[in-house]
Amino acid sequence: MRNLNGSCLPDGSLDWNLSTARPQLRVGRHGLLVIVAVLQALLSLAVVLAQTGATSPNSGSTTSVGVIVEAVRPGSVGERAGLQVGDWILSWTRETDVGQIKSPFDWMDFQIQQIPRGPTTLQGSRNSAERAWALPNGVSGLGITIRAWLRADLLSGYQRCRKLEEDHKFGEAAVDWRVVLGQVRTTDPTWLAPWLQYQLAQALVSAGQFDDADTVFQESIGHLSSTLPNAAPHLLQSWGEALAARGKFDRAQQCFQMCLDTVRKQGTPSLAEAVSLNSLGVLEWRRGALDRAEDYLQQSLSIR
Repeated sequence: MRNLNGSCLPDGSLDWNLSTARPQLRVGRHGLLVIVAVLQALLSLAVVLAQTGATSPNSGSTTSVGVIVEAVRPGSVGERAGLQVGDWILSWTRETDVGQIKSPFDWMDFQIQQIPRGPTTLQGSRNSAERAWALPNGVSGLGITIRAWLRADLLSGYQRCRKLEEDHKFGEAAVDWRVVLGQVRTTDPTWLAPWLQYQLAQALVSAGQFDDADTVFQESIGHLSSTLPNAAPHLLQSWGEALAARGKFDRAQQCFQMCLDTVRKQGTPSLAEAVSLNSLGVLEWRRGALDRAEDYLQQSLSIR
């Protein structure tokens, strides 16, 4: 049972008639639902492409939307969905809900807010051809790594930094991240500099340069708070986790609480709020404050 791309469809099958070289498709109810979802996703993608004017990643277009798949773990949900290195992800759909993925911060939000809520379809392209990838229900992670859309000059610097990190040369990578940051233009998207600062902060943490990392985290969050407040919680969460990992529980608590407060200002209780509450609960548990830990964790579990 395989579709035209060679991936399995539930309750569906595809037989090839070798004499005519034409596919004879027999699709069950669930297989039909998958096909309908993918067709709807492709229609939504066409709308996104028309709205953004996007063509292909790093092709010289001035439109810097979407994220690029950088790595796919073998056997992961992402691989089973058909995602490959170089795929360009632009948006998602789930039933009647549709959302655009314009930046890595949108991708972070998608992972927290959308994936746990049910079967979702990603839309994007591969080699300039429109593609859609159906994700199953109950997914805890896709097993893929993404990066931002980057201009050619920034991309070369980004790849250099990633290679240094792969070689565990985090101090050198931090130096190069600062060089890449210096190449950001005022005409670039407002999320670009904070995202590169986030990469720099992570490299500094790995290099053991914690004070410098804290400074960069703070600068990045400050930029996002004034330009993209919905993205700030992601960095506050990461900063809190970095602080907690080295035993700075008081400061980690401040980050998690700021993250929670920022998310709550956005209105309706969300899964991002549940993540912050869970982080506070785990932190209190590590400190031995079991009653407070239980309270936070129960609040987290009550959010659906």
